[in-house]
Amino acid sequence: MVAMEDVTPEVLLATNKSVESMVNAVSRLEMILQSKLSTFEGYLGDTAEPAAPAAE
Repeated sequence: MVAMEDVTPEVLLATNKSVESMVNAVSRLEMILQSKLSTFEGYLGDTAEPAAPAAE
């Protein structure tokens, strides 16, 4: 994006805001997922083992 010849500061700022918004959204979703996982921490068993392959 930055290397484009016809990019304007306004476009760069808009792109930056968009990326910042996306990072914030992903961070919020990760926190929600972590909270949900911690709710079931004692019920999931040993999470160090790989999951069994799905039956077809």
